[in-house]
Amino acid sequence: RDMHRELKAREAMAGNRPLKAVFARHELSAKRRRCAGVRGRPAFNADADAFSRASFPQFLDIDVKAIPAVPTIEAKIHFQLARYHFMGRFSENHEPNLPAALYHYQKAAQAGSIPAILALAKVYSSSSYHEDVLPNNVDLEDTVKAAALLKVASERGNCDAAASLAASYEKGTLTSVDFSQAVEMYRRYLEDYEKHTEGYTLGPKLSFGWDEHGIAPCHAMLSIADMLASGGDGLESNLKEAYNMYGEAAESFMSSMKAKLANQCYEKQAMLEGEIEWSDEEDE
Repeated sequence: RDMHRELKAREAMAGNRPLKAVFARHELSAKRRRCAGVRGRPAFNADADAFSRASFPQFLDIDVKAIPAVPTIEAKIHFQLARYHFMGRFSENHEPNLPAALYHYQKAAQAGSIPAILALAKVYSSSSYHEDVLPNNVDLEDTVKAAALLKVASERGNCDAAASLAASYEKGTLTSVDFSQAVEMYRRYLEDYEKHTEGYTLGPKLSFGWDEHGIAPCHAMLSIADMLASGGDGLESNLKEAYNMYGEAAESFMSSMKAKLANQCYEKQAMLEGEIEWSDEEDE
C-alpha cells in the first residue's frame, strides 16, 4: 500500500496534478476501511511512520556533499509531505506529526529541495522564528548544520541563504566572525538579488532572515560599508570603497522611503571624506 501511494504521488507530480487531490482520495479510502471494520490506516512511508513513533527529536545524517544541484522529483514530494504532516493532514485528530514532518524535511533537503534546506536551516539555527516550519517551542539548535545548509543553498543562487550566511559571518551567530567572508557573501546576495526579480524571500510561508522577513539589499549595503570602514576580523579596511558603498546604501534607503537611515549613511560618508583626503596626502 505504501508503494502504491508513493507511485500515485509521483504520477501526480509528473502530471502537475495537486497532491491534495491524490491524498484526499486515499483519505476517503481509509474512512471506508474503518467503516468496514478494518482498523488502522496505511502510512505513506514506513520509515516516516517508524520515525514518528521514536522519541523526539531524532536526526537523520544529511550528506551535504551529496545534495544534487538540481532537485529530484522526490524532493518536491517529500517537501509537500513535510508540510502536510506539519498541518496534521495525516492524523486522525488533525494534530501535527512533528517527527514525521522533520523526517520529510530532511529527506527533501537531501534530494535537493531548496525550500526544505532553508526550512531545516531555520530550525537548526535557533529556537526562535521557525514557527512556519516547526513550533517555536521545539528547540533543535545545531549551528554547524545550519551554516552548512545555508552554504549549500547560497551556492545554488538562493538570495536568502547568502544574506543570512553573510549576517552570520558578520555577527558570529552560526559561525565565527569573519568580515572578509561576510562581505563576500553580502556581495553574492546583492548579485543574486539583481538576477531574481521576485525578490529575496520565498514568500510569507518560508521567508528566511534574522528579522523574520529576510534581509533587504539596503541593509546589506550598509553592513558592507561599515565593515570596509572599520576593517578587522580578516578584512583590510578600504575607506574609498566604504565611502562609495555608503552612497549606494543611502540611495537605496531613500528609494525604500527610509530617510532616517539614508541620512545616517550620508553622515558616515561625510565623516570618511577627511580621512580619505588625509590618506591621499600621506601617500604623496
